[in-house]
Parts: sequence; C-alpha cells; structure tokens
Amino acid sequence: MDKIFLDMDGVVANWCKGVSDWFGGNFDQKDVETWSWAKDHLGLSSEAYDEGVVNEEFWERLPRTDEFFEFLELIEPYKDITCILSSPSAAGGLSGKQTWIKNHLPYFYDNFQYLIGPAKSFCAGPGALLIDDSGRNCKDFIAAGGHSILVPRRWNKNWGLDCVKYTRDMLEHYMSIKNR
Repeated sequence: MDKIFLDMDGVVANWCKGVSDWFGGNFDQKDVETWSWAKDHLGLSSEAYDEGVVNEEFWERLPRTDEFFEFLELIEPYKDITCILSSPSAAGGLSGKQTWIKNHLPYFYDNFQYLIGPAKSFCAGPGALLIDDSGRNCKDFIAAGGHSILVPRRWNKNWGLDCVKYTRDMLEHYMSIKNR
C-alpha cells in the first residue's frame, strides 16, 4: 500500500465516551450498539443532541480510545504514509477536530497529514488503505477502488473480534501486498 488513511472518531478518539461525558451520561464505547444509541439512551431530542455536538469544545475534549496507543504503535512503521481522516458532523467539528489532532496526534498535525471532510472515498485508489469503524465508509472506500480494514466495534459486523489483533493482522496482510 502507498497510503494509509486512519479514521479518527471511533478508532483513536472515543466519540461515545465524549458524548456520555458531555451530556452527563454513564456509558462508553463498549456499551454503544448503534450510531443513534447514545442519543436514545440519554433521552435527548435530535435538536438538543445536535446543538451539543456542534460545539467546538465537545470535539476538542474527546478522550482517546482504549486502543489509542496500540493503534499508534501499529502504524508507527508506516507513519510517513499515514493520514488521519475525519468527517465533521457539525460546524464546530472542523476546528475542534483539528485541535484534537494537534493535541493527541502532533506528528500528523505538524506534518499536515490529516484531512477533515465527509467524502473519505475520494482518497481511495489501488494503493490506498482505510482503517475505519464504519462499515459504510469501508464499503464506499472499496467501491471507489481502495482497500479497507473495518475496526471491530459493537456497531459493526466485526464486533466480537479482538480489535487490536484483527487490525494488526489485516494491516500486516495489506502491507505485504503491492497495489492490487
């Protein structure tokens, strides 16, 4: 592979715990079954939920995932060809996510190796690999000509697999092949 694209939310940033902390809940990534679960569990209207996550500070304060350091270790040998990808879901998300990257992933921030935008599949190509927790993002990336690793999370089909081991095994597999 020539390029690795590492998703932020749900892979290295614990969005679920961030939502719980922001809205005063008591759950973490291991508890969330669907994308709407957090909103439903907290009993928030769509308006109240959306208003909370448009806040720049919300995105800046997201905690790291439990696997954060293990994922950084996995991509360390490939950091020169790795780019952080994230989709802003709200106006404040853009600057908040940029600050998060600066604070938690300074190498990628300092070297301008991050892209924030909704169309991850535009980065796809024969030598491109996406590491993401969204089945839809992975399918779109493959459909656009790239490769993907679906990080096991409770809300996707890989739930139950050892998150770090599976990602490591798949990364080793993809890095052993050349631009297929």
